[in-house]
Amino acid sequence: MNPNTKEYRQQRLELMSLWKPSGLTPKEFCKKHNFPSHQFYYWLKIIKAKKETLPSIAAGNFVSVKPPKIEQQSTTAPILELVCPNGIQLKFYSPVNFSELRSLII
Repeated sequence: MNPNTKEYRQQRLELMSLWKPSGLTPKEFCKKHNFPSHQFYYWLKIIKAKKETLPSIAAGNFVSVKPPKIEQQSTTAPILELVCPNGIQLKFYSPVNFSELRSLII
C-alpha cells in the first residue's frame, strides 16, 4: 500500500489508536501487531506533533450490541454481531464468553 494515500494514513492511525487502551508496552504492541517499531515511533511523533486526531475507538466509544431477535435466528445467522466505530464487524455464530470477546477487541 502506498504510504502517501489517505487510506494508508487512516489505517496507521487506527492501529495507533489501539495501543494505549491495550496496556501493552510499545515493544509488546509492535510484536503483537507485526508493526515495525521504527514506524510505531514515527507515527507516535506525527500524532503528537500535529495533534492528529485518532479514530473515536481510542476514546472508548463503542457501538451498542444487539443480539438478533429470536425469530430471526437460524443455523446460518450469527447470534451476536459487534460493529466497531471504524467499520470492523465481528460476527459470532456460537456463544462466546467475555474473556474471549475481550481478547478479540484489545
